[in-house]
Amino acid sequence: MPSRSTRRRLGALLLVAGTALSLPAVAAGAGITLDRVPSPPQAITPGQTEQIQHSITYTSNPLSRLLEVRDSTGIVRLSESIDLTGQNSPASGSTAFTPPIGVPPGRYTISLQFNSSSGSPESTATTIFDVAAALGNLRLVKFEDVNGNGQRDAGDPGLPSWNFSLTNPSGGTSSSSTGTEGDVLLSNVPAGTWNVAEVPEPGWVPVTPASGQVVVPAGGTGTFQVGNVRPAPLSGTVWIDQNRNQQIDIGEIGAGGIKLELTGTTGTGASVTGTTFSAAGGTYEFPGLLPGSYQVKVVKPGGFSLTTSQVIGSIPITSGTPSPNHNFGIARGGPPVTPTGTPRTNPPDLDIDKRGPATRKRNVPFNFTIRVTNTSRFIARQVVLIDPVPDSMALVSRPRGATVENGVLTWNLGAIRAGRSKTVRMRVRILPGVPAGPKRNAATVTALGVRPETDTAIVRVTDPPPPPRSGGVTG
Repeated sequence: MPSRSTRRRLGALLLVAGTALSLPAVAAGAGITLDRVPSPPQAITPGQTEQIQHSITYTSNPLSRLLEVRDSTGIVRLSESIDLTGQNSPASGSTAFTPPIGVPPGRYTISLQFNSSSGSPESTATTIFDVAAALGNLRLVKFEDVNGNGQRDAGDPGLPSWNFSLTNPSGGTSSSSTGTEGDVLLSNVPAGTWNVAEVPEPGWVPVTPASGQVVVPAGGTGTFQVGNVRPAPLSGTVWIDQNRNQQIDIGEIGAGGIKLELTGTTGTGASVTGTTFSAAGGTYEFPGLLPGSYQVKVVKPGGFSLTTSQVIGSIPITSGTPSPNHNFGIARGGPPVTPTGTPRTNPPDLDIDKRGPATRKRNVPFNFTIRVTNTSRFIARQVVLIDPVPDSMALVSRPRGATVENGVLTWNLGAIRAGRSKTVRMRVRILPGVPAGPKRNAATVTALGVRPETDTAIVRVTDPPPPPRSGGVTG
């Protein structure tokens, strides 16, 4: 799958002199680290305690520090001044703040001011936390909708490290990301109506609403779920089938400028139509198709007849998996007359064998070996091997000869002669947070005039299961 960046904790705020409140810096060298627990999206209620930690580093002569907490209306609820005269750097401390019953809910601000002989203030910093009338839980779920039908089916994998932007009932913003299984449970968040939106990732398209409102009940759980897909191309070749045998032989060339028409229905029932023309070499492509079922029709040019079917139908597209080798043969003049009335065909036959270790521990690299063999008496052309990396695994390195796009490995193996085989290898590892048990990785091979063949290798994770998740994050 495409890579996602790891978001840093919201808990720590490191600010250099004068930047937090847009005040001029008086002296260089002083800095403040200001932290609090819990931090948004989590909150406390009146009567609960917010822990505030700070550390001030400096090279000047310290005088004092002033820590203040203001509520959502701007009223100072805590003011704490400490004399730092003669104290060596760093000056660190911890303060507990408990909002009294009856204070307004909303976003509270913590400010810290450091005063020294170089200036008052020499450095300032601010951060925030939330106070709510009641608390509940917010669950975020992100999954790959393999068939694009707008709902999570068995086998639809969760998407880890996917980021969401959050706005709580009082208007305070924060963010969170999904865990290794594609979800995260945020405990002790403000009860009420939240606005939630996924952060878009390149190469992915949502098939369920990507943003919306979620009601978090007091003491209960509100859930927001989004399904995304990776659009994939459908492609093939139009070629001049000189001997009318329905396969591309050595010396036969592609036919450019031929019109092709696409129709289909996505997994959510939307109709799709499209038109393209074959390139100079005869190749064509309908890119960026959502999962669904499609058919392609070639428009026969004048002076030519078809040696293959004019329509290829019931072509499935699933998330992130290209569908190649939907090819059309044409020949000059009218159709040939044969005793059976049908074109001759000598289809090749391919066998795929994917193997890996029977067991493996998490995070330990290992190899899958994939062998494609032509078991027929005829040459197999335009052989393509496709292997989507499963959500439970990660590539250690890009395999030789493969392209990698949106987590899908593709090898263009070219032609394989009768009785010959080609072998590729991919090096992967099981992700650290994956549960124990069998993990499957399937590879599919296609070729001109050959139905796709798939083989699955199963590796059993033998480590003890990871410790149960606590359900909360510190932000």
